Amino acid sequence: MGKTGLFFWIQGQVEAELVAGIPGVFFNDAMNGGIPVKHVRHAGSSVFFSVLAADYPKLRRAAKHSGGRMRIVKKRGIPFAIRRLPFPLPLAAGLCVMAMVIAVFGSMVFTVRISGNSTIPRAQILEALEENGVVVGSWQSSHDFAAVANRMMLRFDRLTWMTINPHFGAIEVQIWDKIPPSEQMTGEANAQIVAKKDAQIKSVDLVSGVSLVQPGAVVQQGDPLVIPDPEAMTNSWASSVQAQITGYTTVSVSFDTAYTVQQTEPTGQVKKYYGFSFGLSDPVFPVKTNNGFQEFSEKRYSRPFYIFGVELPLRLEILETSETKTTAVTLDQDQARELLEELRKDFESQMQEAKILNRNVHFSQNDSGYTLKVDYLLEESIGEIVLE
Repeated sequence: MGKTGLFFWIQGQVEAELVAGIPGVFFNDAMNGGIPVKHVRHAGSSVFFSVLAADYPKLRRAAKHSGGRMRIVKKRGIPFAIRRLPFPLPLAAGLCVMAMVIAVFGSMVFTVRISGNSTIPRAQILEALEENGVVVGSWQSSHDFAAVANRMMLRFDRLTWMTINPHFGAIEVQIWDKIPPSEQMTGEANAQIVAKKDAQIKSVDLVSGVSLVQPGAVVQQGDPLVIPDPEAMTNSWASSVQAQITGYTTVSVSFDTAYTVQQTEPTGQVKKYYGFSFGLSDPVFPVKTNNGFQEFSEKRYSRPFYIFGVELPLRLEILETSETKTTAVTLDQDQARELLEELRKDFESQMQEAKILNRNVHFSQNDSGYTLKVDYLLEESIGEIVLE
């Protein structure tokens, strides 16, 4: 049976950094020497890891063999906590008992921290963890996190790598996406690039494959733009297409408002509400409404609790609210146009993937209110990958 996080915490552990060394050589020497190394993670050219304090000197030869050097970043555990206490031994012993009880809770899973998931929603990752038995309240030592990561990589084909590292009362899930966000269209296995909307082709930057269109051509949504090159397929069943295709597109957007709108103004009264969160649970804050006044959240922040330098899964949550008053306002044409123009500017600020070449704005009035219709001429990437 492997040594658990509780064992490391009782014996005392250090978080160390391997600088300028070859990680494979270093960790192979550690494994051959029977030295357990945990929480391995990369950060630039350095590698961070945790090891028992008693085993740290034994790794100096492995660090030298790998061509690098080590340094201690952080010290954790009961031995280091006792050395820093200016208390009598009996009191220190009582604190150790309390710390051991806390450490037992620290060996459980109360919080899941996820990073790097740019294409897979957090909810899907939590669901997959739950299917593998990793749920809030379970013991960290009861899970083989390496096996869980491998099973999850088989489930999500958009991952190139995943690690699950246990921490005090929490686990950290680090994800590397297989397909990073990019404007360049790539694919394989008899894929082709098709038009994702009606457009006039501006340019075709072809990397591989055969282009079916030229600049100036008009295409409709779903038309093939780039197909695999048959001559490039030797003895392989797979071929690839890579291209960046830019085109001119048009779109019409309408922004509407009624004649009478609700206008909210701050009164200058600020209040704070306090709550506690434990693990993944969300705190509940009281929000009151009376005499036409309502309160809305302006700022929410939290403060963690520490014992002997160790962060606990218990957090103090603070909700700062400002009192506002809502009144009905009847808009004239100038006010309505100003409001709709603000909506248009906000909409355009979110058009990150398209370049606006021209716009035609039409302001009108009808029975229900005011309308601002905008016709856009855009320049954007129009290709998307599909499998045949």
